[in-house]
Amino acid sequence: MVVKLDNAEKLERRVDISAELSDYVYTYEQNYTKFLKREESKNIEVNVTNINKKAINTIENRMPSDTTITDAMYDEETGVAALAVEDSQTGETYIAYAGTNMKADGMTDVTSDMAIGTNDALYLEELEKKAAAFYEKVERQGANITVSAGHSYGDFLSSRVAALKQIPYQYQS
Repeated sequence: MVVKLDNAEKLERRVDISAELSDYVYTYEQNYTKFLKREESKNIEVNVTNINKKAINTIENRMPSDTTITDAMYDEETGVAALAVEDSQTGETYIAYAGTNMKADGMTDVTSDMAIGTNDALYLEELEKKAAAFYEKVERQGANITVSAGHSYGDFLSSRVAALKQIPYQYQS
């Protein structure tokens, strides 16, 4: 149920929740890659839908009150990880992108960090495509996306998507 909040209360809620999400997306990514490695070690066909559900389940009960995870993604090729969360108090959806997370995927994010540092336009475009594709998927589900957040490398992704998709609020956590 959407609660009547004044502008200052909405802004404070957006900042608080986006900061928490920037932490939880790290945990989601670590758990996703842990479950992925387990599946791959069994030499069976990997079911990414089940892995995604298991990774989401590990953080659902820790999410801020009155929020629901509506989607999540991890891209093994680029290391892009993201969470979409609906805030029932504001009726808005927030997307958070994970920053550099060597515990999850080793050097994949470091490679992305180096591409940012050297301004490797082709690689950066690929990262942006993966991050924007997640935004577009969430948007197609009817979400009112108003906040994009991230820390470090996640802030880079968040900023690129916010500029590309004209998200009203972008926070660096």
